Amino acid sequence: VSQAGSAPIAARSLRFTAMLSVINTLLRDKYKSFDELCDDYNIKESEITSKLNLIGYSYNDKLNQFK
Repeated sequence: VSQAGSAPIAARSLRFTAMLSVINTLLRDKYKSFDELCDDYNIKESEITSKLNLIGYSYNDKLNQFK
């Protein structure tokens, strides 16, 4: 099922899962916080969190990762 102007849900979920993997790897290996990562890439935190929330993940600042 696809929404007007968007990728099918399965394809979008796959992209968001790949993004989750990349973000968590960067947080583990390079950044002390999600805020620092977003500043470095000049991206709003909400642009990432809104997508990862769709697949059931939210940022845990104590662990510095999305879970």
